[in-house]
Amino acid sequence: MPSEGKARAEYERLYSAAAWMLALEHPWSRKRGWSQERMTAWCDLARVLASDARDTSGPGDPSDPTRHLLTRRGPGDQPVPLAGAARDWWARLEGAGQFRHPGYVLLDHPEIYGDVAFEPGSCVIVTDRWVSAVARVTADLERRLAPGLPACEIAPEAGTLSVTLHEIADHLRGAITGRGPTPRPGRASWVASTPEPFATRADTSRRELLREVARRAADQIPSRERLIAAKDRSVGRKTALAAQTLRRVLAGEEDQPWRDRGTMDPGHALMAGSRDPSFRSMDEKFRRELFGESPLPRVPVEREYAEPYRPGEPLWKALVPGTVDVVAEILDEAAARLEPGRSTAMVGYDAQVFSHLCGRITDRLFGL
Repeated sequence: MPSEGKARAEYERLYSAAAWMLALEHPWSRKRGWSQERMTAWCDLARVLASDARDTSGPGDPSDPTRHLLTRRGPGDQPVPLAGAARDWWARLEGAGQFRHPGYVLLDHPEIYGDVAFEPGSCVIVTDRWVSAVARVTADLERRLAPGLPACEIAPEAGTLSVTLHEIADHLRGAITGRGPTPRPGRASWVASTPEPFATRADTSRRELLREVARRAADQIPSRERLIAAKDRSVGRKTALAAQTLRRVLAGEEDQPWRDRGTMDPGHALMAGSRDPSFRSMDEKFRRELFGESPLPRVPVEREYAEPYRPGEPLWKALVPGTVDVVAEILDEAAARLEPGRSTAMVGYDAQVFSHLCGRITDRLFGL
């Protein structure tokens, strides 16, 4: 009989591989072209994963970095679940509307020059580098809290990047409010110093149930080669590889099931595409591009006509106040999560909504 430590490690490997496979197809419950057998098998697996990761926190309990927001508390001093925070951000972004800076449109339609103007206080005008930096941060949160990500501890060199992200948030916020620096986020007494690994609550029967439903769900996914040969686009190629990895975990042939982003270590780097995503490198990049090479965010103080884009000049973007409020909160949340020594346990399936909506927010920002 395996020791308690080995049994927990086995369970976490299995959970990690299964959760990652499901996450790759989210929202898989609305997929077309799936058989009823496949859909049933995946529903069963999702139900078990969600049950094992259920949040049992109550009023006054600490905010767990693996499953709760770190920068805000809910009514009655309740921890705020990640899914609830993400839904709130998305609803506020949708309600705020969206305004695209018309620089390129004016190049193609010079006849409308003089018809497009920013009213006083209507938006925050920034360069595209400011928007790109925020989008990189939301992309990092999408992957950093993706279901199945193994336990992680943030390295000391993240400290300067944490400070920088909060400064970016303050500059965006301050353009509207006129206020100066705000207290650094993530240091509140309600944040748990040690996350709770939910795997400790999984007994032998739960582990065997997870093995059973995970096997059925993985067996419903063809190999990558079969998908290509059949020109089957109902399942992603990465999903096929994840299913193969899950089958290897079930067979005891795979010790490191997490395959996203290659060898990237979330404890030492941002998980958001770059040649050198290390915390130190990204901090230098953000400070150089935003504080050294770009004008700071500003709000029109009088009616201001939009100018067409001119080669060699910054590419301008316009953020409505409601969007600025949300992205500042997201930046502060990211800063809180990059506090040196901050730890998360393996991410559970309950973070799926948060991860998915962070991805949608990233797409929205890149589309401005």
